[in-house]
Amino acid sequence: MKSKPRDPDLDKIVLLLVTGVDAKSAREAATSKLGIPKARAVRLIAEAAAAIQTAADYHRDHEIGTAYIRLNDLYVRSLRINDTKTALAAQRELNRLLRLYDVSSDDAPETDAESTIALIASHLLPLGLATESYPLPEHARLAADIVRRTQEPDGS
Repeated sequence: MKSKPRDPDLDKIVLLLVTGVDAKSAREAATSKLGIPKARAVRLIAEAAAAIQTAADYHRDHEIGTAYIRLNDLYVRSLRINDTKTALAAQRELNRLLRLYDVSSDDAPETDAESTIALIASHLLPLGLATESYPLPEHARLAADIVRRTQEPDGS
């Protein structure tokens, strides 16, 4: 079975988002510079955000291992040249990476539910579908409405 070819517009939106452009600016660039209709731009931004998240989650263990090795290397190199400031910073980052801080401290990691909600908010709020004072479920409902409308044969 042949896989569906990648959408070049989606790739452009992904690149915009990973370079730090917020969703509103990405939507404006997609419509004005790329000539993408607004509804399709909103859908592509949602797809791009999901693709970025999937890429980040897919290699999480690998990335944690890489960060661990880099920080350990930085720590050892810093000690070799008597750079205690950098060594302490590397150790702090290692502690954070390994979640060695006391759970009651301000540096305690968020729970899975809190981090999931924060992640959802980070994807939905920049879309500007409602004011940020609206509850998160309302942002989700509005986003789902847009996705449903763009998937309907007559909803462009």
